[in-house]
Formats: sequence, structure tokens, C-alpha cells
Amino acid sequence: MINEIEQAALQYLTGRITAIRSTGVQADTNGLLVNPALSAACLEGSFKRNAGAWEQLLTLSIMLEFKHAKGKAARREGANPLVEAIFQLLIGQKLGLKIAKLEPLRWREVTNEDDHEEGKSVYLLQFATSYTIEQLDEEEIEELLGIAIDYFLTPGDDQLDAEDQHAA
Repeated sequence: MINEIEQAALQYLTGRITAIRSTGVQADTNGLLVNPALSAACLEGSFKRNAGAWEQLLTLSIMLEFKHAKGKAARREGANPLVEAIFQLLIGQKLGLKIAKLEPLRWREVTNEDDHEEGKSVYLLQFATSYTIEQLDEEEIEELLGIAIDYFLTPGDDQLDAEDQHAA
């Protein structure tokens, strides 16, 4: 379910921002945001007992990265509306999954020195959600383990058995 949440969030956002990304720029009141890129990841979770079942509580993290064509000083004027828009798009969404509605948690700029020198801005936006864990049978558990093991290198062959696919 964790991978499904990440993929559904990214698909939902890029579907809603398609017109902007298809031109490679976003017009705003102060210039252009060049090549906005989004990524999604659930990097943190916890568990809670709920009516005899286990509930997985997750933090969905959305990373927003872009360059501002007008330079460093103008970045924030373009960034703030984009951050707000992403929150507005995701608040209350279930992404077509059996999860609790997304609730906003926090956001912050996480631009590091290298990003800053390249004229990039990077923002981390976080949402809370949860879902009830369904107990899997042995065959389903083996399938999960197989997927995880196949992802990594087979010892000794130095060939990738799986690799990440990134949206263009």
C-alpha cells in the first residue's frame, strides 16, 4: 500500500499540473518557474491499534523542486503560490485508495547550498494519512518478500535485478 500511495499522489499531482509541465514553465505574477519537478515518498510511519485491527499511520512527503528564471530574489514570490496550490490540491484527497483523507502537516524550504547556487528552490510538503492493515496469507507475504529481494542485486552478479522508473 505504501508504494500505491506514493504513486497515486504523484500521478494525481502531475495530472493536475500537466498543462504547466508540458510547456516546461509556469507563468506567475513575477516571472517564470522553470521545470518544476515533483516526487512523492512515504518515509515515516507508525502503528496504532484500532477496534482490534492495526492501523498504519503514514506521513506522505512531497518534494517540489524548480528553478526561477528571474533569479534568486524572485523565487519566493513564485514558490509560495505553488506550495499553497499543492496543499489545496491534496487536502482531503483519498487518491482513489482505501486510505484516510490526506491532512496537511507541515512544509518547509529544504534548499541546500548546492541547490541555491544552481538557482533551485526545494520545498518539502508533508501530509498525514492512514489505512487499516489487512493480514496477508503466507503466499501474499512470500510475494512481497520476492518483490523486495528481486529489487536488490543478486549476490555476485553485479547486475541490477530491478531499477527505479522516474517520470519525465
